[in-house]
Amino acid sequence: MAIWDWLKEIPIIDDVADALDMFTEFLPEADSVAVPVGDYAELRESMYWTIGENGVDTRQQLLIDFSLEPVSLGDNGHVAVGFWRDPHTGFESNDPSDFDVDHRVPFREIADQFPQLYELPKDEQLAIYNDVENLCVVHDVHNLEKGDDLPAKHALEITDVDARREFLRKCADYLGLLRERLG
Repeated sequence: MAIWDWLKEIPIIDDVADALDMFTEFLPEADSVAVPVGDYAELRESMYWTIGENGVDTRQQLLIDFSLEPVSLGDNGHVAVGFWRDPHTGFESNDPSDFDVDHRVPFREIADQFPQLYELPKDEQLAIYNDVENLCVVHDVHNLEKGDDLPAKHALEITDVDARREFLRKCADYLGLLRERLG
């Protein structure tokens, strides 16, 4: 038995190997075009939460959607109270300020794999980046700690095996959706 086969008998190693295998098809080719850093920095500075047809911005809508209990709105129309659980860490709170809306697949990864994104108008770029299929609600401390790690690296930090698999599945699904949209 090869050492790799032996190591894969350890559940966490097997999960990591599965995670890496899942992303192999989405990794850019060696000769892929790199996105100029200046373009990324400019776009990153102009990111914003879009306002939906119901007049609620993306962050507020996701806080409403991901709350495990009905939410209460404050005088400003923003979510004041609800109940959220970070699927990656298990952290729970009823205070929306304890949570960030996070991109499962960071913009840098999207731009690296789909450099044609920069040929689209800025509002279309933002719509792709801030697509609700790529967003989740996570504990703000956890979000800051992970930074813009690639999904496969970030998945290693998710302790709940089911949450890790679900995170990786949603990342792969979103990259597949982008592949269909952007070619």
